Amino acid sequence: YLSNSVVQERWFSSTTSPLIRTGLGLDWAHQTTVFISLEGRWQRLLRPPEMPLLTAANTVDLAAMVRLSLFQDRVELISATVIDPIRLEYLTRPQVRWRISDPLSIGVGAVLLGGNTPPPSTLTEAMDYSGGPFGYFGDNDCVFSTLRWIH
Repeated sequence: YLSNSVVQERWFSSTTSPLIRTGLGLDWAHQTTVFISLEGRWQRLLRPPEMPLLTAANTVDLAAMVRLSLFQDRVELISATVIDPIRLEYLTRPQVRWRISDPLSIGVGAVLLGGNTPPPSTLTEAMDYSGGPFGYFGDNDCVFSTLRWIH
């Protein structure tokens, strides 16, 4: 329970509302080869504003992560996903990482966002957006690469 949580409203305004929040997580690992994590969170604004931005009176987030290590821990396949089942939005982040030597590894991955409500294309649409954060930033998918050297 939080007595005074800040809630963003449309057109650069904000207010406060008490809220209750709860969550549950479950992790499972099999040595270093498999790791699975499942999490869920529910949040309820007790005095929601009339025109919230990127939130709602009730929100549910479901998250999962899977990591597989292959070829004697030389290759890792990693996928993390967050889903908002109320707004039908998602964020997913797949990645492949290859450990070339003990101190050096490289990787490639992506961040993909989307939802039922199309992302805004004008300032007015951005300030009056009725969807959630994943749909809001839905046009910002990206591909990334990593280089890690541990000394």
